[in-house]
Amino acid sequence: MKLWLLWVLASTVAFGVGGRLGATLSPSKDLIVIAYLALTASIILAGVLHWLVLRRLVADTGSWVLASVAAVAVIGALAFGLGLINRDIGWVLGVAVGWIVLGVLQWLLLRDQVAGAGWWVLASTLGLIVAVPVVGFVSWATGAPVDSPVGGLLRWLAFGAAYGAITGAALLWLLRQRLELAVP
Repeated sequence: MKLWLLWVLASTVAFGVGGRLGATLSPSKDLIVIAYLALTASIILAGVLHWLVLRRLVADTGSWVLASVAAVAVIGALAFGLGLINRDIGWVLGVAVGWIVLGVLQWLLLRDQVAGAGWWVLASTLGLIVAVPVVGFVSWATGAPVDSPVGGLLRWLAFGAAYGAITGAALLWLLRQRLELAVP
């Protein structure tokens, strides 16, 4: 349970801080640019914080942060590349494909050490799918304006908490499987 709480906390902090930092430092008022910078800062910070949680539990996860960097590169290439044709489609496909790439790269780091690690890709993707409507609910429930600093922070915190809850539960399950297999 401590692992799950640490993972959720790391995710919540990463997306809360990263989201606000990326949005605040954006040199542009363009929504796609702001969202991309916020997501980039969030995913990379999550990679660092998640690695700090994982490093004592799973060996050879030193490339966890590099997986995050690669994923945001894919998100950016697709979002801005396809965005030349259609901004909305470019953004949605960029985030969806980039997020799957993130899960696959992380799976590559887990697969040799954690039985059933292939479930990680599904868990990571499901984390995204669940987090998006949670953000919508938090926006509706708080009534905080979308473009306000408080509203933005609440949405990023909600995203991180929801994503962390899903992926943290999956990680806990995967690591428990490993421990059960190791006990004679």
